[in-house]
Amino acid sequence: MRTDFLTGVVWNIAALLFLAVLGVALNIAIGRLYGPADLGTFNIAFTLLICISQIASFGLQLSVLHGIAKAGENNPEQLAAVIYGGLALCVVIASLVTLLSILGTDVLTHFFPGVPDLKTAWLIAAPGLLPFAANKYLLGAVNGLQHMRAFAVFQAARFVLILIALGIMVAIGAPGPWLAGILSAAEFALCIPLGLYVLRAVPCRGGLAQLAPAAKRHASFGLRVFAAGLLTELNKRVDVLLVGALMNARAAGIYTVAALLFEAGIQVIFVIRNNLNPRLARNIEGGRVDEILRMSRLTFIALTPLLALGAIVAYFGFPIAVRLILDNPEFLLAREPLLWLMLALPAAGAALCFSLILSLGGYPTWQTILTLLILGVTCAFNAVLIPLYGIAGAGLAMAISTIIAAILSVVIPRYVMGIRLFV
Repeated sequence: MRTDFLTGVVWNIAALLFLAVLGVALNIAIGRLYGPADLGTFNIAFTLLICISQIASFGLQLSVLHGIAKAGENNPEQLAAVIYGGLALCVVIASLVTLLSILGTDVLTHFFPGVPDLKTAWLIAAPGLLPFAANKYLLGAVNGLQHMRAFAVFQAARFVLILIALGIMVAIGAPGPWLAGILSAAEFALCIPLGLYVLRAVPCRGGLAQLAPAAKRHASFGLRVFAAGLLTELNKRVDVLLVGALMNARAAGIYTVAALLFEAGIQVIFVIRNNLNPRLARNIEGGRVDEILRMSRLTFIALTPLLALGAIVAYFGFPIAVRLILDNPEFLLAREPLLWLMLALPAAGAALCFSLILSLGGYPTWQTILTLLILGVTCAFNAVLIPLYGIAGAGLAMAISTIIAAILSVVIPRYVMGIRLFV
């Protein structure tokens, strides 16, 4: 069922809180039961899975969002062609990427000499790329249809399934590297109910002849935008990868605890962004630039104090939480990078809610250029600061690049599209 904006935000904020609890529980369980090194190995495999899934999904989750906005809800035949033409293309591409990722395991893990168990972890996690890409696409369709209540439920279900799989792994006494298998298991389990939901919401109409033109349009859009999705995920997670590559699994595991709290703040931003995206697409399509400016200002006023309060609570409550929950003093070292990461959230949050505006406006090439610029900055600062300051340097590098990303996300759309944000 289509959800109005306020209800959608409420449902997705509730789902976010639920996801935050589950995400923290997942990392606490692995960190407490297995230690920093296994936690680091797990999160490096998780990061690789998410980043490579961007290639597997080929940016089609954004293409279907854009396509649904253009098709409109009063044209069921075209709407079905948009959704299922893209889904067929997504499955084909994701299957090829999954196979290549498994065959290239030795090459991939060569860049992480300090993480000896990564090969085993990756071989177990990589099969999940296919359902991960399909789920990403289907969630994009649910978002485009503005079924935000269902979107929130399915997002939360992913982490519930991961925790269930973790419980099974712990019960059978699985070794640390095997924990990455919970990622594959959860994606396969989520794919069935999510696919059935989309099929019920928009029944498939016509055959291959009707789907092929839509698939071709998706391929064209995805070719221009998928790199931006990959670069975006790398931007968010390159710090974890570089800590693992330049240091070791233990350092990556400790840093992950700080990155987890930063990710929780980023998820608040993305909840707002997911609810803004369909309206942004329609306002851009209708040339309502004044409405977009108004939306951006309201977002800044509402979101910035919330992020600032959350950052203060997270930083000052962190030592207490580590002692009570993780019961491992090694994780207290994560407070150094946490300071920088928490400072970046309120500084950049509102602007990042509009970080996909170029793609939504039909400028995917510019979206890729923007994201490439941000990734270059992120990698450069991490490459310099991690060898100098260790995990604290990774946190500082990520904070700087996040603020630069926010600035560019405002400046470039104004230059390219003539759309003002905030001022």
